[in-house]
Amino acid sequence: MNRTRQLIYAITPVLVITTLLSACSTTETGNVASAQYQAMLAQQQAQAEQPAINNRQVHLDMIRTMQARNMYFASLAHIDAYESAHGSSTEVSLLRADALCMTGQNEPAENAYRKLLTSNEAAAARHGLGLMAAQQGKYSQAIEELRQAVRLAPLNAAALGDLGYALMIANRTDEARVPLIQAMELAPDNRKVISNLSLFLILTGDEKKAIELMEKTHVPFATRKEIMQRALQMQQAATPTKIFPVLNASSEPAPENGFQLRLQTSLAPASLPTKRQSIP
Repeated sequence: MNRTRQLIYAITPVLVITTLLSACSTTETGNVASAQYQAMLAQQQAQAEQPAINNRQVHLDMIRTMQARNMYFASLAHIDAYESAHGSSTEVSLLRADALCMTGQNEPAENAYRKLLTSNEAAAARHGLGLMAAQQGKYSQAIEELRQAVRLAPLNAAALGDLGYALMIANRTDEARVPLIQAMELAPDNRKVISNLSLFLILTGDEKKAIELMEKTHVPFATRKEIMQRALQMQQAATPTKIFPVLNASSEPAPENGFQLRLQTSLAPASLPTKRQSIP
């Protein structure tokens, strides 16, 4: 009997210790499981929030793609939908201004650009105002707006190229040399920049160099012919308006708003342009 009690007493502490260890182990396992559960919830919440961010960016990219493909009317509808879902921003306001300009809605386009002059899109707004002025035959105003755009964004090859082109249209070809060469050196693969510089070379009597440039950069034959014809028109014209006709308020928007729009369409590279492309 005594021996049995001694065995019981000897076993009991072992059972107590084992039970305590099991309890500690269970608590530790529970803490780990709880931590894992909290991490899983946090991950699920992050994943739930991600689609909204992605959808916003996808929609914005789609609007840019539509404008790159000259689908400006459709882009306006999508801008309305985007702002309804996500609110507006200076970037979206600039896309709207560009679309208004390219759909012939000059007054609202100008108002939209001017609202951006104190924003981080001021350079792009000046660019847009300059191109609108050029379309209306207001070349002095166009050149001033484009100069301001270049001052705000001196590395913008599109603005430099458009400034050079506006100077050529205004019969100020000598002044076009610097911005056109700057544009070429900043964006040597930009076909619109190549076309502008080729036109400049022809106008300044260096047709051979212009042909070499167009051949080296694989400018399509049809576009080369168009550049030659435009150079001839500009050389023969007595006034700039014969080159770039003025559209009055009652005119329907022309399907081809001058040489720049046609070139941009025919020379568009296979890849889509970046954030902002210039508006002829």
